[in-house]
Amino acid sequence: WLERAIQSNPKALQPYRLLAGHYLGNKEAQKALKVAHEAQTANPDNPDALDLLGTMQLAAGEKENALTSYQQLARLAPKSPLAHFKLASAQVTAKDNAAAKASLNRALELKPDYLDAQTALISLDAQAGKHAEALGIAQGIQKRDPKSPAGFLLEGEIMAAQKKYTEAVKAYERAYALGKNGLLAIKIHQAQSLAGDVKKADTGLLQWVKEQPNDLIARSYLAQTYLKAGKNKPAIEQNQAILQKDANNLSALNNLAWLYHLEKDPRALATAERAYKLKPDAATIGDTLGWILVEQGNTVRGLELLQKAAAAAPKSPEIGYHYAVALAKSGDKAKARKQIEEVLAHGKEFPQKEQAMTLLKQVQ
Repeated sequence: WLERAIQSNPKALQPYRLLAGHYLGNKEAQKALKVAHEAQTANPDNPDALDLLGTMQLAAGEKENALTSYQQLARLAPKSPLAHFKLASAQVTAKDNAAAKASLNRALELKPDYLDAQTALISLDAQAGKHAEALGIAQGIQKRDPKSPAGFLLEGEIMAAQKKYTEAVKAYERAYALGKNGLLAIKIHQAQSLAGDVKKADTGLLQWVKEQPNDLIARSYLAQTYLKAGKNKPAIEQNQAILQKDANNLSALNNLAWLYHLEKDPRALATAERAYKLKPDAATIGDTLGWILVEQGNTVRGLELLQKAAAAAPKSPEIGYHYAVALAKSGDKAKARKQIEEVLAHGKEFPQKEQAMTLLKQVQ
């Protein structure tokens, strides 16, 4: 019906937008780009049509064409701060940060309280090592709107970029006091952990997820933190809590299967099978199930799954190591040796590196 709407009224932009968005959502960027070209052709002097074209060009990876479109947009709407902001975004994508900074400054001349432009300018200054300039912008935001958490959040980001984690915590906490949310709870946890106060960081984030049990992003982050730290039991608790709210959460299912396996919990295999049934083509999920099967003695099926996982993720040393172990257990020492040599040749650090070197000696 969208195509019919476009044919009946080619000057109306909304059907083009909806159709392009539909294609983009289905990962059909070229079809979305074609629709945007049609919209711009039918509406050559319409800034919104040009904006749609630039957006779809960026989505399709046409950086230079997108830059040209946004330059034209800025000429077509020179008094629009949004046009200059969009141009800056395209210039950043094209790695022309100097031009992007000029465009952002122009946007701020037109709209001094334009928060998105201020945030982007802070990011450019921080990348260039101009932390004092970035901090000045953040403090300006704080003065203009002292009740908004935005300025203090940005100050925290600037401090964290300089590895001044104690100062970052203070800034994030001020932002949190003005507007509690999960993002800030995570930022505080990250900065406190990097400042060396892991216990306080965990306690604070745990309190947040207790108060906000539906914040699965913060809970997933906490669960992952526990997993990385080897705190298996609290990691299990958090992943179980996620699955109570979202029974088909793939990440939680996969991590829980792995944690059950580490804790020798008999639920490991069934949990891994559930995750695999939901997404059999995911390398990490196939790796978890395959490894559990190999460890439990089902080398034939485990080897098959690990071979597929290693082929899908050839740069993952852990998956490659698991596949090598399965090959060795199946009796194919030649393939195991070749596989483990390839894993070690990448030069990446991974937890099982010592075991991998021992395995290589065993199969040589």
